[in-house]
Amino acid sequence: CALRIRFQMKTFLNTFRLRKLGFPVCHALPHAFECFGEEVRSAEPFFAVLAALGKTDLFRTHEVPKIKAVLDTLSLF
Repeated sequence: CALRIRFQMKTFLNTFRLRKLGFPVCHALPHAFECFGEEVRSAEPFFAVLAALGKTDLFRTHEVPKIKAVLDTLSLF
């Protein structure tokens, strides 16, 4: 389980490498129940930060308002 989550985090952070292919990159943001437990709704915003740092184009999420707030805040930097 930790191996899968580590792989997903590395994939999100390395998305910028795929942009050279010229296609938009979409990521489904995981829930990672095994790590977040009862705070599972915090998982998608956490993974959205990693995906945004990797320059993901499209985010598939169930937590749209939270992700939008996170991405809007990151865009201020």
